[in-house]
Amino acid sequence: MLTGIFGPSAYDWLYQGFLRSNGGRAMSEDRATMMFGEPEAVEALATLRHIAQAGAMPNLPSSSAIEAMASGNAGMYLQTSAVQGALLRGAEGNFELRAASMPTFGDLPATPTNSGSALVIMTSDPVRQRAAWELMQHLTSDYGYTVITSQIGYVPLRENAVTSEDYLAPFLRANPVVQLNIDQLETLVPWVPLPGPSYRQILTIMMNASEQAVFGTSDDIAPNMADAQRRAQALVPR
Repeated sequence: MLTGIFGPSAYDWLYQGFLRSNGGRAMSEDRATMMFGEPEAVEALATLRHIAQAGAMPNLPSSSAIEAMASGNAGMYLQTSAVQGALLRGAEGNFELRAASMPTFGDLPATPTNSGSALVIMTSDPVRQRAAWELMQHLTSDYGYTVITSQIGYVPLRENAVTSEDYLAPFLRANPVVQLNIDQLETLVPWVPLPGPSYRQILTIMMNASEQAVFGTSDDIAPNMADAQRRAQALVPR
């Protein structure tokens, strides 16, 4: 089930990784040319359409999909590791939760995408800056990552936190599904932000068109995706 990534309120980090796993892209690397209507991208969406028409992927908002997976009423869910803690808690004593690498297209490698989470200090007050910096150091410490990964699911970015018996090593042995996220750091690619001041309009055009390609009535999705790409391109700064 690949749900919650379509529609006007969706974000495109997972969508970008999905397209790239089939050799496509949402846009060019220099962010000057939209590419979500190109053959590789359309082929990826056609695969999702086939899955949806087979009855294996309902069109659910992300919140409903998480609930379905956490309650054992969905067989597969592709989403951020941030929901992993909720899934582990839902599975405990009820069903066996397993994990697999991001799905691939034939012999092409999976290309998971980093969503871009970060900690930022905004204040110009020196006292608040110092307090914020101390909090940042705590949150990104071995202890901080142990709490974040074990309770939420975000991938730990300190090797010692992963290998140390004082931190995550016992948790990872008890929950091997989490280790897969760490392994996929080897193939992780950065999310590429949409260009210009009209990025939200571009996102809406792209995600609405993709949702219709997967769940709409027409099997000939290429012309509609090409039209959406043209409309989105018109909003890209020249």
